[in-house]
Amino acid sequence: MKEKIFSEVTPKCENCQSVVKPDIVFFGENLPARFFSCIQSDFLNVDLLIIMGTSLQVQPFASLISKAPLSTPRLLINKEKTGQTDPFLGMMMGLGGGMDFDSKKAYRDVAWLGDCDQGCLALADLLGWKKELEDLVRKEHASIDAQSGLGSPNPTTSASPRKSPPAPKEEARTTEGEKPQ
Repeated sequence: MKEKIFSEVTPKCENCQSVVKPDIVFFGENLPARFFSCIQSDFLNVDLLIIMGTSLQVQPFASLISKAPLSTPRLLINKEKTGQTDPFLGMMMGLGGGMDFDSKKAYRDVAWLGDCDQGCLALADLLGWKKELEDLVRKEHASIDAQSGLGSPNPTTSASPRKSPPAPKEEARTTEGEKPQ
């Protein structure tokens, strides 16, 4: 099956020849019952809510940000600020007040704007985990490449834009009077 996916062939069941659907929920499909049953228990003990790479426009996911306790900090890692709603309108619609980054009452919402991968790397760096994260990503990419029979990520596969992080480079050093090349 992996070979079919990596070769951009539509994967089909070997028994019935139906198209194999990934284990995800597409837009417009019903969510599994487990999603709703886990919301309360999962959000009871949230210490930090990290929201990444989303417009926060599609329900019920968009309303999940209001399920965390009011004392829980929320970090948005995204290309743009999102999830901000008028507090009154949000309460009337049962969606909570949304994210509050800029008001005088803001106390728990922070936005890191940019590429999600870079945001995660920046967070890991602040936590002292940068090297561990880079090593883990490099190891997993190598494992995926080995399993798929690729020596390195396939540059012609548009559905797989990932790149392994480059190995750390030493900065070029110059002495006084030398010009960097």
